[in-house]
Amino acid sequence: MRSLTRWLLLLIVLISAACSTSTNDPELNPDGPRLVGENAMPKRIVTVVFTNTPSGEITNTPMPTFDFPTDFPQFEEPTFTPTPIVGVFIGTAVNGTPESAAIAPVAVDNATGLTSSSSVNVPIASVPAVTSGGNCQIPVADTFRDVLTRNSAALQPLGCPVDGGQAINLVYQPFERGKMFWRNTRQIYIFQPNNLLLILPDTWQEGMPASDDAYAPPSPNLLQPVRGFGFVWRSNETIRNTLGWATQGESPIPSFWQSFENGALFVGEGGAIYAIILSTSTYLGPL
Repeated sequence: MRSLTRWLLLLIVLISAACSTSTNDPELNPDGPRLVGENAMPKRIVTVVFTNTPSGEITNTPMPTFDFPTDFPQFEEPTFTPTPIVGVFIGTAVNGTPESAAIAPVAVDNATGLTSSSSVNVPIASVPAVTSGGNCQIPVADTFRDVLTRNSAALQPLGCPVDGGQAINLVYQPFERGKMFWRNTRQIYIFQPNNLLLILPDTWQEGMPASDDAYAPPSPNLLQPVRGFGFVWRSNETIRNTLGWATQGESPIPSFWQSFENGALFVGEGGAIYAIILSTSTYLGPL
């Protein structure tokens, strides 16, 4: 028994010596594996703080609350006030206008500034037309001042003068149902029945036939117009049939001509004064 105990103690001592030698002496086998004991490793204290790991559950976040006023401000609706209309009304006054009532348009005569109906003509005072010489920068020539005063309504469409007027020579010829005037601008003014005006260019040239024997007057007191008047007369059957034959030969006359925004005033044969209204293709006169 004692012998067995001795052997066990010896074995323990040898094992302890072997472990101590291989662990603490690194030079025993520099090329072999090195065992590092836990005593040879550096020691460091680490503090680990554990936090609560949020779970995957979604929690209900309380919604903010707002205090709304219990009484809302009251807004007053604007009161509509109709704008009064100033004008001229034609017809019988009634209280209110039925929805189905049709309002007829009012026609305005540009020449007189009047509204026309079957029973009454009322001047439109709220729509002033251009008055010849009234508020114009260039005055009406003295030659036409009295004529304009006597015929202000009829001459209103002329507008304002565009020049002070000039003395010129015209060529005049009367016809059975009208007359022709030639001006140095090489224009022919043809006065037809019903105060209709036609303005044509003078295209006749020297060397062209002045007349045509094919047009023989029906009586000795009638003439075929010649030169510029004759060329226009022969070339246009409508003019020829409208004016008829010339009653006198053409003649030069002294004249005074003033141009306006929408026509002209001029002195014709025997001192007669005529107005030319371009917008309506009409003439007025003698005035």
